[in-house]
Amino acid sequence: MSHFVVGSLKSENWYTETDYDWLPAGGVIADCLKDLRPNDGTLSVYEVEDTASDDLVRRIVAAVAAGMQDPRDVAFFRFERAAVEALQITINSDESGRTGDAEVNALHRDLQQLSAAKLAELAGAIAHGTPGQFTAKTLRERIKAEVGAQRLSRDHVSSHLRKELGLG
Repeated sequence: MSHFVVGSLKSENWYTETDYDWLPAGGVIADCLKDLRPNDGTLSVYEVEDTASDDLVRRIVAAVAAGMQDPRDVAFFRFERAAVEALQITINSDESGRTGDAEVNALHRDLQQLSAAKLAELAGAIAHGTPGQFTAKTLRERIKAEVGAQRLSRDHVSSHLRKELGLG
């Protein structure tokens, strides 16, 4: 069994029925849809084995966030592939990711043929996955460490962030 990881989210957009009593069981606040930015009916995610370490998940999120001009606090979710398959969403592994981390890029998957209704159902599956978060400070430190360890290409770090982190 494997999981997908989606990052660059705002945690305040992902409240569920445990946070609001007016949401039905299994519900998630509609604000989460602002964070999911499909392009042409396709959403990028990264696939990890269920035994993958939290460190690998955080590496993925850092690689994705490195392209942001001004990284803020970033939330992410790890959710089951089986939940996506149950929604009959097409999973395509033909396209590599576009981060500056080759290992992360190999884990990239596209969730395709997403209608608005399917995206809303997918948001529910994501919201009931396992959440995580980086503070802006910790995210910056992680990006700098990944570049220092030569796992993340500094050329894929936004110019503003490169300057801020002293990465040249």
